[in-house]
Amino acid sequence: MTLNKQVAFDNIYPPLKMVFYGGAKFKLFENVRSQVDRYFSLSVLYKTQAGFHQFDLGTNFEREPYRIGLWLRGSPGINESFNINALVLLVGTTYKDFLINYSYDITLSRLLSATGGAHEVSLSYRFDFRGINNKRKRMAALPCPSF
Repeated sequence: MTLNKQVAFDNIYPPLKMVFYGGAKFKLFENVRSQVDRYFSLSVLYKTQAGFHQFDLGTNFEREPYRIGLWLRGSPGINESFNINALVLLVGTTYKDFLINYSYDITLSRLLSATGGAHEVSLSYRFDFRGINNKRKRMAALPCPSF
Protein backbone atom coordinates (compact mmCIF):
# COMPACT_ATOMS: atom_id res chain seq x y z
CA MET A 1 0.00 0.00 0.00
CA THR A 2 1.49 3.33 -1.02
CA LEU A 3 0.33 6.75 0.10
CA ASN A 4 0.39 9.57 -2.40
CA LYS A 5 1.52 12.70 -0.49
CA GLN A 6 1.28 15.43 -3.05
CA VAL A 7 1.62 18.90 -1.57
CA ALA A 8 -0.56 21.60 -3.10
CA PHE A 9 1.56 24.73 -2.77
CA ASP A 10 -1.31 26.94 -3.98
CA ASN A 11 -3.22 26.19 -0.77
CA ILE A 12 -0.28 26.88 1.57
CA TYR A 13 0.53 30.50 0.71
CA PRO A 14 -2.16 33.19 0.66
CA PRO A 15 -2.41 35.40 -2.42
CA LEU A 16 -0.20 38.48 -2.58
CA LYS A 17 -1.62 41.48 -0.72
CA MET A 18 -0.70 44.98 -1.90
CA VAL A 19 -1.32 48.14 0.13
CA PHE A 20 -0.77 51.72 -1.04
CA TYR A 21 -1.03 54.67 1.34
CA GLY A 22 -0.55 58.38 0.86
CA GLY A 23 -1.52 61.66 2.34
CA ALA A 24 -0.65 65.21 3.21
CA LYS A 25 -0.73 67.22 6.43
CA PHE A 26 -1.26 70.98 6.35
CA LYS A 27 -0.67 73.42 9.20
CA LEU A 28 -3.60 75.78 9.73
CA PHE A 29 -4.17 79.07 11.49
CA GLU A 30 -0.58 80.29 11.71
CA ASN A 31 -0.62 82.71 14.62
CA VAL A 32 2.41 84.11 16.44
CA ARG A 33 0.58 84.37 19.76
CA SER A 34 -0.91 80.88 19.62
CA GLN A 35 0.96 78.07 21.35
CA VAL A 36 -1.37 75.41 19.88
CA ASP A 37 -0.70 73.82 16.49
CA ARG A 38 -3.66 73.02 14.25
CA TYR A 39 -3.51 70.64 11.30
CA PHE A 40 -5.74 69.39 8.53
CA SER A 41 -4.78 66.12 6.85
CA LEU A 42 -6.07 64.25 3.83
CA SER A 43 -5.23 60.56 3.36
CA VAL A 44 -5.97 57.69 0.98
CA LEU A 45 -5.52 53.95 1.44
CA TYR A 46 -5.91 51.32 -1.27
CA LYS A 47 -5.50 47.59 -0.72
CA THR A 48 -6.05 44.57 -2.90
CA GLN A 49 -5.76 40.81 -2.47
CA ALA A 50 -7.16 37.93 -4.54
CA GLY A 51 -9.61 40.09 -6.48
CA PHE A 52 -10.78 42.03 -3.41
CA HIS A 53 -10.28 45.80 -3.64
CA GLN A 54 -10.81 48.40 -0.91
CA PHE A 55 -10.37 52.16 -1.08
CA ASP A 56 -10.44 54.48 1.96
CA LEU A 57 -10.51 58.27 1.79
CA GLY A 58 -10.34 60.34 4.94
CA THR A 59 -9.64 63.63 6.57
CA ASN A 60 -8.55 64.53 10.08
CA PHE A 61 -8.51 67.83 11.94
CA GLU A 62 -5.99 68.07 14.77
CA ARG A 63 -5.67 70.71 17.44
CA GLU A 64 -2.94 69.39 19.65
CA PRO A 65 -3.39 67.21 21.59
CA TYR A 66 -6.85 66.24 20.16
CA ARG A 67 -8.00 65.02 16.76
CA ILE A 68 -11.26 64.20 15.00
CA GLY A 69 -11.68 62.54 11.64
CA LEU A 70 -14.13 61.36 9.02
CA TRP A 71 -13.39 58.53 6.59
CA LEU A 72 -15.23 56.76 3.77
CA ARG A 73 -14.56 53.11 2.95
CA GLY A 74 -15.64 51.49 -0.26
CA SER A 75 -14.94 49.37 -3.28
CA PRO A 76 -13.09 51.40 -5.92
CA GLY A 77 -15.25 50.29 -8.82
CA ILE A 78 -12.71 48.33 -10.86
CA ASN A 79 -15.43 46.46 -12.74
CA GLU A 80 -18.46 48.43 -11.55
CA SER A 81 -19.36 51.76 -9.97
CA PHE A 82 -17.81 52.99 -6.71
CA ASN A 83 -19.60 51.47 -3.73
CA ILE A 84 -19.38 53.16 -0.31
CA ASN A 85 -19.92 50.57 2.42
CA ALA A 86 -18.81 52.34 5.62
CA LEU A 87 -18.52 55.74 7.23
CA VAL A 88 -15.79 55.92 9.88
CA LEU A 89 -15.81 58.46 12.73
CA LEU A 90 -12.55 58.97 14.61
CA VAL A 91 -11.57 60.76 17.82
CA GLY A 92 -8.15 60.70 19.42
CA THR A 93 -5.61 62.33 21.64
CA THR A 94 -1.84 62.55 21.92
CA TYR A 95 0.12 62.15 25.13
CA LYS A 96 3.84 62.84 24.71
CA ASP A 97 4.68 60.61 21.72
CA PHE A 98 1.73 58.21 22.17
CA LEU A 99 -1.31 58.53 19.91
CA ILE A 100 -4.55 56.99 21.20
CA ASN A 101 -7.48 56.76 18.76
CA TYR A 102 -11.01 55.43 18.91
CA SER A 103 -12.96 54.87 15.71
CA TYR A 104 -16.44 53.63 14.98
CA ASP A 105 -17.30 52.16 11.58
CA ILE A 106 -20.92 52.79 10.61
CA THR A 107 -21.75 50.08 8.12
CA LEU A 108 -23.78 51.41 5.19
CA SER A 109 -24.37 48.05 3.50
CA ARG A 110 -26.87 45.29 4.28
CA LEU A 111 -24.52 44.03 7.02
CA LEU A 112 -25.57 46.88 9.34
CA SER A 113 -28.42 44.88 10.84
CA ALA A 114 -26.08 41.91 11.40
CA THR A 115 -23.02 43.77 12.71
CA GLY A 116 -24.22 47.08 14.14
CA GLY A 117 -20.92 48.65 13.09
CA ALA A 118 -17.44 48.09 14.47
CA HIS A 119 -15.40 49.67 17.26
CA GLU A 120 -11.62 50.04 17.14
CA VAL A 121 -9.07 51.39 19.61
CA SER A 122 -5.51 51.99 18.46
CA LEU A 123 -2.33 52.91 20.28
CA SER A 124 0.63 54.24 18.29
CA TYR A 125 4.04 55.55 19.19
CA ARG A 126 5.57 58.43 17.24
CA PHE A 127 9.36 58.14 16.93
CA ASP A 128 11.29 61.40 16.92
CA PHE A 129 14.24 61.13 14.52
CA ARG A 130 15.18 64.81 14.63
CA GLY A 131 17.83 64.33 17.31
CA ILE A 132 18.50 66.16 20.53
CA ASN A 133 19.91 69.38 19.00
CA ASN A 134 17.25 69.67 16.30
CA LYS A 135 14.21 70.23 18.51
CA ARG A 136 11.36 72.25 17.12
CA LYS A 137 11.29 75.68 18.70
CA ARG A 138 8.00 77.37 19.50
CA MET A 139 7.75 81.08 19.13
CA ALA A 140 6.63 82.73 22.35
CA ALA A 141 4.34 85.74 22.49
CA LEU A 142 6.17 89.04 22.35
CA PRO A 143 6.30 90.86 25.69
CA CYS A 144 4.20 93.97 25.97
CA PRO A 145 6.29 97.11 26.62
CA SER A 146 5.65 99.05 29.80
CA PHE A 147 5.83 102.86 29.93
